[in-house]
Amino acid sequence: MSTNNDPYSLDFLIPDHILELCQLDKFDLSIHLVATAANNQYPLIRVKINDKIIFDEQCRAVTEIHHLLTSKDPVQVTVEYYGRTDKDTVVDSEGNIVENQHLELTKIVVNDVDIVKNSIIYNLGNYTKNLSLEQIQYYSDHGIETGPTHSLSMYENGVWTLNFKMPILTQFAKFKAFEDDTEKSWVDNLNYKIFNTINIVRDLEKQIKTNDHNN
Repeated sequence: MSTNNDPYSLDFLIPDHILELCQLDKFDLSIHLVATAANNQYPLIRVKINDKIIFDEQCRAVTEIHHLLTSKDPVQVTVEYYGRTDKDTVVDSEGNIVENQHLELTKIVVNDVDIVKNSIIYNLGNYTKNLSLEQIQYYSDHGIETGPTHSLSMYENGVWTLNFKMPILTQFAKFKAFEDDTEKSWVDNLNYKIFNTINIVRDLEKQIKTNDHNN
């Protein structure tokens, strides 16, 4: 259990793994990517956290990127797919696509919560394609939307932008609170209960301090 020199602290009532999970300034990010090559060339990927580049290289078949930081301010994460050219789509003599370089965002875990599996990712941002004038015209001619999407499959140069508020789990709990209880996963319910418990303990600490000082 936790130890604390503050005589008023009740952290000893809370298991260490729960306190760590609810650390208010912790931002623990893990991104899992699956890349598909064309002409033996894999996608070029650049990942930034608050404009700091943490990954910038060719993304092999399966890539995992991990980064841990502490912050009390909002955190922005961007996953940029860049450098794609016409050579990264290969067609046969009949015009059928046989190789098409692209990237899949298969799993993104933040503070032990998989935001892809829980669909939280769609509340946090979107994928904006970076298209040439020719590509925009092609999409327009074929009636295909070119605006921001929530597709986790990136087939064009572009950026997935995710905006996080601190503390992370509080933000996640607010997103999921709008869902019916029967639709929530055990992770979402657990996070909600954890934060309620932490708040009760913190309120009790304040009451103890106030009563002691008044006496």
